[in-house]
Amino acid sequence: MDKKNVSLVILGLCLLLPAAARAQEGSMAARMGSADPAVRKSAALDAGNRKSVAAVPGLIALLNDQSQGVVVTAVVALGQIRDPRAVDPLIEAAVKSTYTAVRVMAAQSLGYFEGEKPLAALAGIADDQAPAVRGAACRSLGKLGGGKEADKLIEKAGGDADPQVRRTAVETLVEMAELKPLGGRRTAIENALKAAAKDKDGKTRASADKALQRLKRTK
Repeated sequence: MDKKNVSLVILGLCLLLPAAARAQEGSMAARMGSADPAVRKSAALDAGNRKSVAAVPGLIALLNDQSQGVVVTAVVALGQIRDPRAVDPLIEAAVKSTYTAVRVMAAQSLGYFEGEKPLAALAGIADDQAPAVRGAACRSLGKLGGGKEADKLIEKAGGDADPQVRRTAVETLVEMAELKPLGGRRTAIENALKAAAKDKDGKTRASADKALQRLKRTK
């Protein structure tokens, strides 16, 4: 094949690829509107894996789906795509959903969005009635925060009713200290870890001891 024909083939492929992508997006949107929840869930999964920005409106609509599995998959997909249009719907899902799994995954997905709005929302979500949701919010605060967000984690490390949440807060605090400059809050974090090292829960004490050792190495 000579250079001219090669160029024509490449040009043809360049023209076909956008059309194929549009066809895929159209098929994905149609699947999201299927009467079968398994098909809707599969479409949401594909949208997240492809990081399809075009699918964001459809995924947001799926947050009101009657199937818990569909909603969870849509929440995860929105976190994968990281389009800012998803922030408010994810906050609403994390705060208002009656499904614990949805609130957990929404709290996790919010950890991929920078800005004051998700941070403020996560601080409130960290007080959810479900320990799993509180723990997910702590993890996301650790990803995004570095200042006042540490104060919420300090509060959860010493005062949460659930030992697993306390351990999560302890571990997240030291991870935050290792990755981000925390200024004057470093002393407060160290004091919180020392207090957690005296926790009534043995696993929390052990986590706090390890966290203190890691904190010393960051100086």
